[in-house]
Amino acid sequence: MATIYKVRSLVIRISPEPICDTCITARLNLPEQNYVSKLTAELAGFDRFEKINKTCGLCGNKKKVIRYT
Repeated sequence: MATIYKVRSLVIRISPEPICDTCITARLNLPEQNYVSKLTAELAGFDRFEKINKTCGLCGNKKKVIRYT
């Protein structure tokens, strides 16, 4: 399965809670957060995905997160 589909599935699975790129990277055991940031930026704006400044539902840090609404 392509990485973008894994990211998409994770974001949908934890919705309505948002998730940050750092937590996505750790949860999916991916090597680079920069790569995840590019993928979430690509997802944002499509379907019902959006990137916003909010508290991450996993780590509790306030930062740029992605969520599925």
